[in-house]
Amino acid sequence: TQLCACIMRYENSSALGMIYVEEDVRRRGYASILLATATRILQERDDDCVAYILDGNTASERLFERQGWIRADPTVKRKSGRRRAKRKWIKPTKTALLNEGNNHTS
Repeated sequence: TQLCACIMRYENSSALGMIYVEEDVRRRGYASILLATATRILQERDDDCVAYILDGNTASERLFERQGWIRADPTVKRKSGRRRAKRKWIKPTKTALLNEGNNHTS
């Protein structure tokens, strides 16, 4: 048995970090399973669901979008000192989504 995929969480910010899947086992759903499991655990602990995705990482952006994550503010970049900035992504809670829906129906 060999490790073929992992997801990390930053200790100092509690944000989800890198998701990595070995090249020879990609496109089998491992990243989706890891993200779904990590998201569920964060929600069960009432922790904020936050991640930072490097601009241009379309595979990660699609993965997060498919699982209901959204860019916190598309105009704000995390100041990393690099050309390709990291954008903050969040997974809204069901309560937040319901409240947002109620605000649009006036």
